Order: sequence, then C-alpha cells, then structure tokens
Amino acid sequence: MLLGDADVETGLRRWARHVAGASPAPPRLGERRLTGWCSWYSLYASVDEPVILEHLAAARAFRDGTGTPLDIFLIDDGFTPEMGDWLETKPQFPRGMNPVLEAIRAAGFTPGLWIAPFMVGNRSRLYAAHPDWVVKDRSGEPLAPMTFYGEFRWHKRSEEYYVLDVTHPEAEAYIRRVFRTWARDWGCGYFKADFMHIGSIYGPEDACWHRQDLSRIEVWMRMARLIREEIGEAIWLACGAPVWAPVGLADAMRIGRDIGVSWKGHYSAESLLRDQTARNFGNGMLWQADPDCILLRARFHELSDAQVRSLAYFAGLAGGVLMTSDHLGEVPAARRELFTALAGDGGAFACDFPLLGKGALTHGVGVAPTDKPIMVSEGDPVLVQRVRRADGSALVNVFNVSDLATDWLVPWELTGSAGPRAVTEGGVPVASGVAGVLLAFAPYQSRQLEFAAV
Repeated sequence: MLLGDADVETGLRRWARHVAGASPAPPRLGERRLTGWCSWYSLYASVDEPVILEHLAAARAFRDGTGTPLDIFLIDDGFTPEMGDWLETKPQFPRGMNPVLEAIRAAGFTPGLWIAPFMVGNRSRLYAAHPDWVVKDRSGEPLAPMTFYGEFRWHKRSEEYYVLDVTHPEAEAYIRRVFRTWARDWGCGYFKADFMHIGSIYGPEDACWHRQDLSRIEVWMRMARLIREEIGEAIWLACGAPVWAPVGLADAMRIGRDIGVSWKGHYSAESLLRDQTARNFGNGMLWQADPDCILLRARFHELSDAQVRSLAYFAGLAGGVLMTSDHLGEVPAARRELFTALAGDGGAFACDFPLLGKGALTHGVGVAPTDKPIMVSEGDPVLVQRVRRADGSALVNVFNVSDLATDWLVPWELTGSAGPRAVTEGGVPVASGVAGVLLAFAPYQSRQLEFAAV
C-alpha cells in the first residue's frame, strides 16, 4: 500500500484506519482514558504490602479530595521472586496477592499487576523444573536476549533471561493458568504485560521453537490471543510490544521507553519527545496510547521544575493513558493541581503534531544503551502539539525542548484557521499579529494557548 498525503500525520492516520479495518477484531476503544497510579517510578522494586497500602491510602485521599478521575492502581514489578514464577510472591507479601488486590478494590480502584509473560529467569523454579519450555539455539543452548552478569542483577538472582516457548503445549498451558489465576482467583482487572518484544525476536531461522512452522509474529500472536482469552474483559496494556500487532486484543499500548528521571540518556525524556510525536497518531484509532507515567514529585530526580511541568503537559495532552507513580500525599500542591487539570473529566481525546515531518534534521554520532556508537538525529527545538475540539476551538501546546531561550511564531494555519482569532493563555488574552502569535520561551518551557472558534 502506498499512501500520499499533504502531511505526514494525515497519511499515518489514514494508514491506521486501514489497519483497524483489516483487524479480525475491532480496536478496543473506550470513551474514558485509562487513568491511575503505578508503583514503578516511585518505588521501583522496593515494594511490600505495607508500603503499597500506604500509597493506596494516599491515592484514595487524592482522588476523593480533588475529584480527579483515578481508576487504576497498579503494582508493577517486584512482587514475584523470579521471572517465570508468576504464581509465587516474595516474602514481602506474606499473605500473597489476594488480600492486597482486595484492598485495592475496596478503595474503589481497578487492581492491576505487572507481568513479563515471555520471560523466564535461569534461577526460576519454572526453568529448574522445565528447561525444555524455553527457546533454544541450534546447538541446544537457551537463547538469552537479556543478561545481567555484573553487579546489577535487576533485583532478582537470575543472570540470564530466556524466552518462554509458547508453542510448547505444556508451556502454553502454564502461562494460560497464570493469566486465568490472576484474573479469576486474584481479581486482577488491569494487566501490564511487559517485555513482550522478546517473543518476536527469534524466528525459525535462528531458534529451535517446539513448532518450527511459525513465523516470529505468528508465535507472538499465540501469546497475545491467549492473554485476551484468559483475562476476559479485563484491561490489557501491552508494553515493550510490537506496536501494531495486537489491535483488537490490547486496550492500550506503551509507545516508548521508560520515562526515567533525567532529560537525556538511556531512560530519559528523550524517548517521550521522540516516540510520542511519531506514534501517538494510533491513539484512539488502534488502541489507547500510553506515553508512560507523569513524574510529579519535587525531589529524587534530575529534572528542573520547567522540565517536569512541560513533560507533564506533553504527556497529559496526548489524550490517552494518564498515570503517575509518586506518593500523592507528598506531591507539591501545584503539581497535584496540574495532574487534576490534565485528567479533566476523564474523557479520552486525540492530539496531533502539525509540524511532524516538516522540519530539517541534523545527524550526528551518539551512544546507544549498549555504549556502542549510534547515529542520532535532531530537529527543530520547538514541538507543536494541537488538540482540536468539536466546536472549532483549539488548544495548542508549544514546547521549547532546548536549553536555550528562544522566540517562536505560532502561525494562524497551525491553529486550523486562515486568519486571526481570539487567543488566551491561562484565561488571559494574548496579543497577536497578522502572521500569528509571537511567543518568548525560557529553556524547556512550554506554553498552552487557547484559540477560540472562528
């Protein structure tokens, strides 16, 4: 299929409509955006029952006190002993997960849990009992797409992580039982299935799967379909997944890497700035896009106040999944108010990036996560994000992503009109000219302009 359009995003959306129309099942799209709290970016692996209940009480008080739509409470990685041993819990959860999830439900939230269904740690009980359930190379050795040989062991004992062979009938039966148990016995209503990509990286030319007649994506789709079959109508967030494959199966899709606590680097804001602009067009058409958690806390990160606020607006105005991870009893009042404003009435919406693909790029050499050289590209330091409303008005978020102050003209055509219209910022009228609105930006500042209907 060859698509030709006047701008990049129009072509991408037209392609997405073709994908949605060709899907065996229609996209799972709701009127409400998925909102809530996730343990990872505040607690990381340092989770236990008391600290989860403490954060639950804070989330409940915030929701009830502000009226903010906050529907999901997700316990991320850290409650299971090893990857693959999904029906066991660490000593930090001596009563198991049932009482914790029941407490979450009693607080009025949908309980969520994190899982990496394709991953099997070499120190897991699962691998010790069933070494034939993981994918092997041609010499018969387990393929290990992830290894941790040095000091860092990812809060578990395993040095290597293998791929569960979902084409093996017994392995498939096991992972089905895991999802069935979590959904029906534990009462999990929100599944964050992570590191899904490792089920699609080895084809029959590289690996010895139990079945050798399936392509990589056919193997991957076996897992995707069984997840939906076993969890019923529970919510599924696909994370680290082939982003177009599970249309009609996944409710939401993480569209980038972990957000991190710095502006640059392996886990940082750079992923959000790159991946949200390039992939958010699928939001509301194929699945609900997840730009990852919004950081709200005042300490324990390397971001300035301007960076935190601008990233919050950038992710929040995407219109899809809206999650935070911080202790909501410790977040500064101004940032609590910002999160409440971004959540609005909880309705899902779409944004677009009208300058996508129109700016010139410069290329240079950077450093990959593996510390090897990699080509990097940089474009215009100003990003423009637009939310067009049914009444003809528009919200335009202009974001200076550089460390330099700059002036930038917002031309009228970016607002969806050919000429002048009334403009406000925070309810205050903004001066404009024949060509548009000229704005001054501090480093990393974003400004949100409301353009009235013509």
